[in-house]
Amino acid sequence: MTNLPVALSKALASDITDRAFRLYAALLFTGSHDWSALTDLANSAALTSHEARGPLLELCTAGLTEKERRWVPELKTHRAYVRLLEAVAPAPAGVAA
Repeated sequence: MTNLPVALSKALASDITDRAFRLYAALLFTGSHDWSALTDLANSAALTSHEARGPLLELCTAGLTEKERRWVPELKTHRAYVRLLEAVAPAPAGVAA
């Protein structure tokens, strides 16, 4: 069983914008504890990747997520990847919180 209420309550207790909350919710509902591409999360939150930059900074500053830039040689550009911090990540199914 996931610890979704705890993760959501931490986001609600922080001082983040609606866009940041939408991006955070999209990350929570991916169901993965691995790195997710920012472009995919932004699309899920009905944002462009450029519109998601500010909200992502808010989430990182609030201590809810972390961001990593990775070089993509085929595209000759960097891509941003995001994941929940361990302190707020919902527990995987079958693991007691």
